[in-house]
Amino acid sequence: MLRRRLNGWNREYYRFLGGGRYTTLSRQGFTVAELVAALVIIAVIVVVTLPVTIKKFKKVDYASQYMGYEFMRNISANVIPGFFKDEEEDEEADCAIELSDGTCFTAPFYPTAMSLSDCEAQKGELGISECYYGSDYWAGAVKACHDMGGTLPSQQQLDQLARVLYPGTTISTSYGVSVDGLRDNDMAISMGFINSPSPAFGLWSSMEYDKNDAYHREFGGSYTVWYKFGRVYATTQAVCIDDGAPEEIDYTTLFCQKLEQTFNKYKSDCSVPVATVQAAVPGGNFKNLTPHIELANGLKLYIGSDYEDIEILSDAEQEDDRSGFLIYIDTDGNSGKGKLNDDVVPYYLLKSGKILPAETFAPSGEQLKVNVMYDVFTGSRREIKLLLTDSGYKTAACKTGYIKSVKYCGTTVQDDICKEVVNDCRMKIKEPIKIF
Repeated sequence: MLRRRLNGWNREYYRFLGGGRYTTLSRQGFTVAELVAALVIIAVIVVVTLPVTIKKFKKVDYASQYMGYEFMRNISANVIPGFFKDEEEDEEADCAIELSDGTCFTAPFYPTAMSLSDCEAQKGELGISECYYGSDYWAGAVKACHDMGGTLPSQQQLDQLARVLYPGTTISTSYGVSVDGLRDNDMAISMGFINSPSPAFGLWSSMEYDKNDAYHREFGGSYTVWYKFGRVYATTQAVCIDDGAPEEIDYTTLFCQKLEQTFNKYKSDCSVPVATVQAAVPGGNFKNLTPHIELANGLKLYIGSDYEDIEILSDAEQEDDRSGFLIYIDTDGNSGKGKLNDDVVPYYLLKSGKILPAETFAPSGEQLKVNVMYDVFTGSRREIKLLLTDSGYKTAACKTGYIKSVKYCGTTVQDDICKEVVNDCRMKIKEPIKIF
């Protein structure tokens, strides 16, 4: 009697010898029929699992695209709000009095005097020739305006202010020539020079006479005159003016520095010129390019333009949708190819905070999939309906009216349903599906 069992690649046969004893007979390998059967099983497994595996890789790619978009959303939510507003308010804060010719003064103030030692130490930087031996209020005014990034006004600029405050009066620009004229007291009060119609006030100019005196213009209730005045006197006020054209704000550097402060970065380099990123675009190779920001999770961000007007959005309905940054996101970091329109995705980040696929993104920024939903009300009953399913991001943005720009959207126009505010058309970016 024989008994058989499988043991790895061996087949063992047991012959009963009687008395509860067996002896073992073995042979190596499979028969041809068994090998054929094994190959058939392997083929079936491959046919079944290969599409699933390919789909899995696609989902991984989509997941990285989605992660890049989520980073853009974080920037929009945590950096953009107040970013432009704060800087613009800082820029405009220096202009408290603006004349019709564009001359812009700060609010008037009484300067703090400089000591002789401080004046001597800083006169080269401040452009002062000589220092007064005691408390020097003119030097203090010069320093205050220097610290604000401006300068005291010239004689011509104070003459122009006099023409505004004494309407209909011919202002003399000659030294010591007093001109009779009625001061517009309401205007002088609104500008902050006086609190009531009665007192005269003087304003320092940028012109130094000697170590004892500097030039100023006096504005009386019924006269005005240009002459020199003692630098020791604290009664003369000062206004500052920008020295030349207004300084442009470097939004791009400020934006990069704000990203450094906001996110958990692995490393960063805000000194990378935008031109270096632009030079990589035609070839599409970002692999060896230094990113402005590299996150701890491997995402890389490249600022591809200075803050500027975007030509393809120049006709956008909302003004804040017409300008912004061009941002390139490397979604795979060091593990990917670093190729534009592959794992490097370009987005517009607009002043309004909106995020749009850049027009350089082929094919038309359609990698992220979007569902578009809207509301329908029947009495008090609300029903959510789908307008678009698995739409491309750019198409959905134009269909919903998220962006209204003929240049950008082309023939894709806002859907009539989405023109009704009550329908609340909204986009929902499809999240990656985890297969395993």
